[in-house]
Amino acid sequence: MSTKLWRTFKVVIEFRNRVYANLPTSPEALRYAVLKSRQSLGLPTEESEVSEEVKELAEALPLEEISKCAFLRDEKGLYMRPRNIKGLLKESLAVIGKRGAELIRHGVHPYPEKIYFLRKADGKYETIKKPDGEDIIPMSVITLRGPRSAVRTDEYIEKPTGMVFVKATEYVLRRLGGAEGLKTLFEVGQEIGMMGRRSLGEGKYNLVVFEEVR
Repeated sequence: MSTKLWRTFKVVIEFRNRVYANLPTSPEALRYAVLKSRQSLGLPTEESEVSEEVKELAEALPLEEISKCAFLRDEKGLYMRPRNIKGLLKESLAVIGKRGAELIRHGVHPYPEKIYFLRKADGKYETIKKPDGEDIIPMSVITLRGPRSAVRTDEYIEKPTGMVFVKATEYVLRRLGGAEGLKTLFEVGQEIGMMGRRSLGEGKYNLVVFEEVR
């Protein structure tokens, strides 16, 4: 009897409060953020790979030579990437003391490529077209003359919803503890949060749907 190689799950999360953008609009800062993100996920960090990703992101960001973080966007609305989901799952594994970063990297595939932020209106979900506002946060920067105080402006969205599909192989699911093991990672992630300002307690969510798509 044959078995399915892949299993797919629908995941819906509702953010409890604000979600802050986490991609800098300054080209130099964006390049640094891309490099760090690739390092944390074990992705290639060659100059050509970094430059290609920076180019792709720059097309979806309002680039400015100021200290600001913005959401990725297109004509449809604001969105995050599958990488945000993978990063969350990887952190959840670390929190519960499980090894398996390679499993997440190669055997778990969130999609679509653009995970739009949603808001329910008239009983149905609609994509969020623009941020609900901008917030200023004080920060410290290192200059040639030593530490200096500065501020950064971050875009935010009030209590959006996120919907993503996650595809995983049977082998990876077994290693994670089955479908319940994958669900547990999303449950742990509720208190880790997503996107920007997580160190300030932002980006936490409630897992409202986790179901297999057959």
